[in-house]
Amino acid sequence: MSEDFFVHLLKSFPLLMRKLMHDLQPPSHAVRLNRSQWKALFLLYNLDKPNMSQLSGLLNLEKGSLTTVIDGLIEKGLVQRVEDKQDRRKIRLDLTSDGKKSTKNAIRFTNQHIKSRLDALEKGDREALVEALKTITSLTEKL
Repeated sequence: MSEDFFVHLLKSFPLLMRKLMHDLQPPSHAVRLNRSQWKALFLLYNLDKPNMSQLSGLLNLEKGSLTTVIDGLIEKGLVQRVEDKQDRRKIRLDLTSDGKKSTKNAIRFTNQHIKSRLDALEKGDREALVEALKTITSLTEKL
């Protein structure tokens, strides 16, 4: 594997996120959260009650940093800690009904924003980007 792989890896995803999201301004009625909190909500929306270790790995955050993120979301009434039904010693994270509603709205809004940014590309380029991302995801899951 060439040394370029690491450089491309470090550059591509931050560049993609910056190009797609740099001018995203949430609507005024949206809950005020920082980026880490939004990322946590988006993941919780798509996962089945992960524990702190699982979520910290996906967010690439230390558990202590994630605790701060989750505590802020709990204070806002968007997330709750729930006891694992199989093992009462384990604590899982789940969205509250307000958390689900806020996250669903934010996902819809963000998807519309990304679509408008991608409209700057020709149709073939958009399709190629989507296929490339699907391929990267599929191959990464095999690692």
